[in-house]
Amino acid sequence: MKLDDIATHLADHKVPPVHLWHPRHCGEIDIRIDRNGRWFHEGEEILRVALVRLFSSVLWNENGDFYLKTPVEQMKIQVELEPILIVDAEERADGWHFRTQFDEDIRLGAEHPLEMCERNGEQYPRIKVRYDLWGMLERNLFYQLIDLALSVDSEDGHLTELFLVHGDDKWSLGSFENT
Repeated sequence: MKLDDIATHLADHKVPPVHLWHPRHCGEIDIRIDRNGRWFHEGEEILRVALVRLFSSVLWNENGDFYLKTPVEQMKIQVELEPILIVDAEERADGWHFRTQFDEDIRLGAEHPLEMCERNGEQYPRIKVRYDLWGMLERNLFYQLIDLALSVDSEDGHLTELFLVHGDDKWSLGSFENT
């Protein structure tokens, strides 16, 4: 299947309800999302932002495998860490809001929690974006949030945990040992 064929099919659907689709045909396509949120097809970076945005709207995670999903077929792709990149954050009156590389606005909370994840020996922060798709915080953004974090020492003083706080809500940004 060619990229343009997929794009043509997806362009006809404004807000794809991928959770309602149960395609029979499954296969693989040589698409990879790297740790920096860049998309590649057959080794070449996809530079058409509109095409990447369109593909991101039909991303699906099924048991840790990632797919581009349409009503007709589901094509497996490769994802290095997380398929979405969180690029900005802002504290507003109603809480912390995060923005993806596709300009999606996500308000941190029960539906969109922040957690520390470990994969391939690397620990990183991520936020649930939709369905079972998570976005990894861009490294510079993570460092900015650490600067704003509340630090709490353990009772014995050996460990410090960092929290992103808004009102009574707080989310862990990880911990470190005190030396």
